[in-house]
Amino acid sequence: MPDYVPKSRDAFASTLGAFAATLGSAIGLGNIWKFPYLTGSNGGAAFVLVYLLSIAFVGIPVLVVEHTIGRRMRMNAVNAYGSVIPGQKFWAGIGLAGVAAAFLIMAFYTDVAGWVFAYVFKSFAALFTGATLDAKTFGALAGGTWEPLCWQVAVLVLTTGIIAAGVSKGIEKVTKTLMPLLFILLVVCDLPLVFDSLVQEVLRRLEHSHGSTYTATNTMITATHTHCGAGGYAHHPLYNSNTRGFRPKTFAALVDGIDEAVTRAHRDLAPASLRLVHGELTDASVNRSRIAFDRNPAEERSFFPDAIDPQTTVLGIEREGQVIGAINWFPVHCTSMTNRNRLLSADNKGYAAYLFERVDAGVDYLADLDGNPDFVAAFAQTNAGDMSPNRDLAPAHGPTDDQVENTRLIGTRQHDAVDRLLAGPGRVVEGPLDARHCWIDLGRIATFKFAWEPRMKT
Repeated sequence: MPDYVPKSRDAFASTLGAFAATLGSAIGLGNIWKFPYLTGSNGGAAFVLVYLLSIAFVGIPVLVVEHTIGRRMRMNAVNAYGSVIPGQKFWAGIGLAGVAAAFLIMAFYTDVAGWVFAYVFKSFAALFTGATLDAKTFGALAGGTWEPLCWQVAVLVLTTGIIAAGVSKGIEKVTKTLMPLLFILLVVCDLPLVFDSLVQEVLRRLEHSHGSTYTATNTMITATHTHCGAGGYAHHPLYNSNTRGFRPKTFAALVDGIDEAVTRAHRDLAPASLRLVHGELTDASVNRSRIAFDRNPAEERSFFPDAIDPQTTVLGIEREGQVIGAINWFPVHCTSMTNRNRLLSADNKGYAAYLFERVDAGVDYLADLDGNPDFVAAFAQTNAGDMSPNRDLAPAHGPTDDQVENTRLIGTRQHDAVDRLLAGPGRVVEGPLDARHCWIDLGRIATFKFAWEPRMKT
């Protein structure tokens, strides 16, 4: 292959974009309905064996060759093959054959894609008209003239628009949106709050280091709401008032820490199975607003007979039958430590994670900065509401009168509850990943006026 210096051309901006586009071009409707039909009609398992051998000895080598030539020459298919060996332009015929094959496939696939578009439209219309979609509907569509032609033209126009937008802004952007979600990133921080300024800076850092793998769509950065976390990292003066303003070093340290944690987690990506387990934990919280709770309707209070939400949920992560991680959701505030404490503290949820990682699994992050821990535990916050860990309804009171001991006890109870759940059966989580993200302009949200009526004693 000649020492060719290609001209600057539009290219995929990320590995994920190229991967999604490759999957989108290779996995089509034929894999869903035609492959099972051919398998059943041509010997079943024997057909699958021949199919796999063909992929291994024909499909994969051709794929590697085409990708190598494409990345090296950065030309269209005809010119790329014609330039592989200087002076031998007849190799361009391979590129011409590929273009002709793509044209023939397009003639069929745009028709089938038109059927899909038509069925999507008819399905939504049926919700309002009550129409039934059956075999006659498909027969009329496939055997018609103008209707399938119009839908095919619509597909061609849409496809042309995507291609005209280019590789990165057209093909890559659309495929990453339409392809099933491949990753979901959950970051649990031992912080009081996660401000949008922190999230945006982390996302910018992740874009620089991981491309478009982690975006606002599939990334959640959440806090345990410990009241003894770092301060001064908000871009809101009110929240920085107790730290005498914004602290750039604190902000930078938090961004660096989250970015490092994500990088280590990404480096440790590997197949795993998920198991979801629910249980109850009744001795780690108390309702700090019982009077308000008792004003709820009786049928709602009946769901919480002790005036607390006792549900504790754990998502166990297993590799080769071994639990290597756990995410727990349990509603309780991280206020076992009080405002008399002057040191950073992850509070009760942080202590629960510490028990799993350091005490149980022997993980030492400082001693192994470049490796991956054998176990990762995250005790995330959920609907904490009025669920207080101070079971005697006073700061630093309950279960004992020592805030450090209370932190240890409430954290241990959360740890033990998760430990019991992981040892028992659970529901295996299967299926594709999905996520939803939206922005809400609270300035445009209409609210109702609340009229407070005092209760007079008689």
